[in-house]
Amino acid sequence: MKKLNKEQEDKLTELFEQFWSINKKKVGKGAARDAWKKKFKQIDPENWNQFSEKIMREIKAQEQHRKRITDEFPDEYMRKKAGVFLPSRPNPSTWINQERWHDELPQQKEQETKAAHTCVHCKEKGKHHTQAGTLCDWHWVKTYDRPHLKMLYERLEALGLGIQQGEDKKTWSDRCRAYLKTTAMGKAFGA
Repeated sequence: MKKLNKEQEDKLTELFEQFWSINKKKVGKGAARDAWKKKFKQIDPENWNQFSEKIMREIKAQEQHRKRITDEFPDEYMRKKAGVFLPSRPNPSTWINQERWHDELPQQKEQETKAAHTCVHCKEKGKHHTQAGTLCDWHWVKTYDRPHLKMLYERLEALGLGIQQGEDKKTWSDRCRAYLKTTAMGKAFGA
């Protein structure tokens, strides 16, 4: 291992602090700093910035991957049912020592898993995974958010936008959206 001068020590500290600021698991900062320095001492100082950028890029990509999974499958039951594995976050020192920036993200499998999920009631794209199966937005609200749905429908009826006899949900939805575009609220939200 190389002995570092003051300028190199400062540079490593600066690069580490950048890493620490984007790292989501804030435990063991001292151990992580030691692992960081040990790893960087194995690299030519001229390549530190490039190496650090690669590490930052990969940890950000891993966090984005985690967010995509947790947004679509908020709890462990849903992930298990969909066959989606979300590993726990390692401590930062472990992440560095194990060179986890080399970990591959299972994006292709995740995209295939998403494509395979359709609503069990209408075959629309489903994004709400429940014990009853995958549901589209419409059927999720209809099944699980009845008070909100009832309040919304009563408000639509008061505006003369209740569902008409023989009207399907798409036509009704399009009619409601067309009305919304004519209102100030609709314009404010870009409807």
